[in-house]
Amino acid sequence: MSGYPCQGTQAQGSNQRAASIEKRFALSGRETDVLRCLSISKSNKETSMSLGISIKTVETYRWRLMMKTQARTVAQLVHYAIRHGIIEIQE
Repeated sequence: MSGYPCQGTQAQGSNQRAASIEKRFALSGRETDVLRCLSISKSNKETSMSLGISIKTVETYRWRLMMKTQARTVAQLVHYAIRHGIIEIQE
């Protein structure tokens, strides 16, 4: 112990905060489905038909994906998906 009271508590608190942030920004299953469709160049209409949801719902998921990943373009979303193992590049 380094002599600082609550040192363990602060570290535990910061770990809990980090876990909370990760959970808040984690992608839902449906968001992941929409991201996979976007990554293979499906339009919002094609995505809605594939997943059985409305176009407006696809647009909402797409907006959430942009907010959660801080992406500004679909290309950045695809890059995020590759980095996080959501999609793989086929050679």
